[in-house]
Amino acid sequence: MPALENTRHEAYAQARAKGRTMDQAYIEAGFAPNKGNAARLNTNDRIKARIAELTKMAAERAVEVISFEAKAQFERIQAIVTKALEAGDFKTALAGQQFIAKCFGYEDNPTLTHEHVLGRKLPQVAPSNRDDDQDGPKKPIPGDVASAMAEALDSLRRGDRPN
Repeated sequence: MPALENTRHEAYAQARAKGRTMDQAYIEAGFAPNKGNAARLNTNDRIKARIAELTKMAAERAVEVISFEAKAQFERIQAIVTKALEAGDFKTALAGQQFIAKCFGYEDNPTLTHEHVLGRKLPQVAPSNRDDDQDGPKKPIPGDVASAMAEALDSLRRGDRPN
């Protein structure tokens, strides 16, 4: 929908799309303050459609600005880690790997990230050694989680797709 022909109606619609109240938008559009007229103008079908269109366009622009591709971000960070390794700066390389792990959720919820990267769940608890300890406390298996994380990172580096 093109801009409304009436410039004050267009100004009103743009102000409403920016979040102004009916009264504020009415005054900003150049009308004399009048709550009843502002409310009536707000019920106009063409103006409502224009407000909806402007709001949708603003939302689409916001999504474009704040969106990013996680794989591209990962690759950028991984390139920095690789350069640090090549330069022999192991402390920075390790910090970079830890940063990647933190950003991709390995610290807070390893299962979520592994499911998305590998397409399968990781074992989160150690199997019980006793048959009668079915409901007893189980302990995480750090080695399995760490090796699966390394496998997932290697998979991403190779460009493999999840199953």
